[in-house]
Amino acid sequence: MHLDHRFQTAQKVPSKTLGYLFVLLSLLLCAPLAMAEERHPPTTALFETELSGPQDGALLLDHTHTLLTIRLPGKYTSYTYTVWNRNQRIEGAEQPLADPEVLTLDLHPGLRQEARFSKQRLKVLLTLRGEGEPLELSRELIYHFIARSPIPIIEIDAPAPVSRERIPANFAFYDEPGPDGWYFLGGPHQSADGTIHARGQSSLGFPKKSFALNFGKENPLSIMGMPASHKWVMIGGYVDTTHIANKVSYDLYAEMGHYGPQSRFVQVFFKEKYWGLYTFGEKIQRGKNHVDTPKKSKGGFIVKEVDSNPAFRSLSGRTFDYEYPDSEDVTPEMAEHIQGTIDNYERKVMEGEDWRENLNEEAEIDYFLVTDVFANPDSYFKDKNLFYFLNRDGKLEPVIWDFIWAFGAPYFRSQGNDPWPCIYGSTKCDFCQPSTCPSAQPEQGDNQLMYGNLARCNASSCLYNAFPLMKYYLADAQNVEMYRERYLDWRKGRNGHEPLLSDESLSIRIDALLAPLKEGDVYALDYERWQYSTSRPRYCAPGVDLPYCCTPRSAACHVSMDIKQKLLDRLRIMDLEVPEVKVRSLD
Repeated sequence: MHLDHRFQTAQKVPSKTLGYLFVLLSLLLCAPLAMAEERHPPTTALFETELSGPQDGALLLDHTHTLLTIRLPGKYTSYTYTVWNRNQRIEGAEQPLADPEVLTLDLHPGLRQEARFSKQRLKVLLTLRGEGEPLELSRELIYHFIARSPIPIIEIDAPAPVSRERIPANFAFYDEPGPDGWYFLGGPHQSADGTIHARGQSSLGFPKKSFALNFGKENPLSIMGMPASHKWVMIGGYVDTTHIANKVSYDLYAEMGHYGPQSRFVQVFFKEKYWGLYTFGEKIQRGKNHVDTPKKSKGGFIVKEVDSNPAFRSLSGRTFDYEYPDSEDVTPEMAEHIQGTIDNYERKVMEGEDWRENLNEEAEIDYFLVTDVFANPDSYFKDKNLFYFLNRDGKLEPVIWDFIWAFGAPYFRSQGNDPWPCIYGSTKCDFCQPSTCPSAQPEQGDNQLMYGNLARCNASSCLYNAFPLMKYYLADAQNVEMYRERYLDWRKGRNGHEPLLSDESLSIRIDALLAPLKEGDVYALDYERWQYSTSRPRYCAPGVDLPYCCTPRSAACHVSMDIKQKLLDRLRIMDLEVPEVKVRSLD
């Protein structure tokens, strides 16, 4: 401003005089500036890392990018350096400069390895020596376990919750990719304040927990291109180490024409500490772009099966709670309407009446098919993991949810190349040694499907398939026929259906989901963070060789458990089993 003012005042001087003044001013100002620039190079222009870019204000490092490049003035011959990281200090002895214009330092030795998952701040002091006075240059750097990712990154400024108690937090969503398609901690992001708490039932006991996020009804957010909402979930996938079970099943069910929650893969930080690979997505909720049930004043509702503290028990003995409206908003009239709707449907099924005006049969059959394709034992299991909503046609409709135990995840020991029977029966499956749990030996299943197997129990417990209406469905010829025919429709692309269950379609789907997770060592980083148990080998992505993976090189495995191949093997089983599902008498 001072220079501008002087120039404006000079405009009143005659032009010839102005010319002399301008030349003089240039000599007085420019020469000293050039000298100052030579004596004190601008340090902000001298330092760069592999993760530097015009979009970030700080220099970043991560576990694979620890090189610091320093552009030099060109007249120095040797250097020393010091790196500080909290109480840790590393000093480099004086060394000659191989290149007088550039120096590269590897800062990996300066990282605190015991805190490798946490954010670290390093300070570098470089001293250059040559003719004349030494030159000191310094710069601070920030280390993250990952700073660049093929999938979005979420930073949460709060400790990771361990219970259902809500914790206030600030969230930063790095969900806008750079020119190369990767996401960058120094890049653009959206921030929001909200709460977070641990969620789940049995998964609450896992070391790597899942979480629920809430930003308040007045602040719905559209995140990663998904419909705006104030409620979201992050699923940890502690038992599903492929991390694709939920997403592949939800997406497939949605493409069949039903509601399937949207989700995205993310890498997560809590309080500046790397927390691993998560599936971030919609929570089941009412909305035009979510579960499309009418408003509560118009009779709309969503209920979920629960195994404790139910709001009501249905005619068949299933226990439910309210998802929408919230329990405190349910009036006695609403409660009567909700339970009456479910009881009326179940009564018709059990009494052999036509119940198709009460429930969307195609949606439920497709739910059974997806359950069987991915062998999910938690579907219809002991009063949990099943949601129903009342659709716009006034019919009940299932909502797909919670497939983390799919792919045969609960059991890994089997005879031959077939772990799938462990899900629905003990046929060919050695999942419980009589010496350790003799009372838990169940009867053998009739087939390797959920649909077509009756609920089977012994004195102490039931098998996973505990759907109480199955025997009535199997007595309904139309329902059995629809199950067989819709499987072939989706498998072969018949009757106007896309071949969503063909080998080619499923392979393309799996490859597309796995590609970003295999890129950038996302699987390996998540494993390093959590060190999944090797005592129970788990399915892995093709080409991913980690200690917990079940591969031919693992003595704990009979066969390769490459997840894509196992799903194709599963379809071979269904090709044989589905046509054999028969109508049964209730007697």
